Amino acid sequence: MEKKRFLFVGNSHTYFNDMPELVRRMCVEIGFCEAEVCMQALPYATYGTHLEQETSLRFQMVYGNFDFLILQQAAHSPCPSGEETCCDARVLLRQARLNRIKPYQLLPWAEERFPEHQESLNSIYRRLADAEGIPLIPAGLVFERARVKKDLPSLYWQDGEHASPWGSYAVAATICSCLSGRSPVGLKPESLSYAKISKRPGQNQWGPHSFPLEADACRRLQKLVWECVTDRPL
Repeated sequence: MEKKRFLFVGNSHTYFNDMPELVRRMCVEIGFCEAEVCMQALPYATYGTHLEQETSLRFQMVYGNFDFLILQQAAHSPCPSGEETCCDARVLLRQARLNRIKPYQLLPWAEERFPEHQESLNSIYRRLADAEGIPLIPAGLVFERARVKKDLPSLYWQDGEHASPWGSYAVAATICSCLSGRSPVGLKPESLSYAKISKRPGQNQWGPHSFPLEADACRRLQKLVWECVTDRPL
């Protein structure tokens, strides 16, 4: 398989449960590519945060030889306005394209307690996608449809904002399917868990923490992801 390099730029919603590593594993398993993943993500980080700390991001884009850029904006209250999001995203997109990196915008999910916020998120990122010609990864749509279907384990962590291991699996599968054009149905039912259980920095054990998923429910989730990727009206 061809090697591809991925750069994830985001925040805690990006790094929860080691989601980029799930993408790497899925890309190999689905036969898309030998993926290499790197990540720049800080708690509460917005696109503006990454632009303010431009030195490391500039170095990654200029010298990292990345094929894909996956952008994830802070999207839960308080979060940047649609205007700020689009303005800062344009700068990131311009830099990516100057360095021949194909950018993708991840559609965020609304907080579990405020499902009505999803429509405003859809509107912001649809506008950005239309104006800048950037493909949307419909993770928010997957969360929304999973909530309505109610036959899947919760995609939300206990705070109702971050992704559970199920949610991170869903996001990773959505990214993998969007980039590869291949169905995630049949992927191994195994996620990762990196949910902090205290405010202490770091983890007691820094190795990967496997999180097995119930097979039938995982298959239903995979089908839902593929439905959202192939037919995603926003």
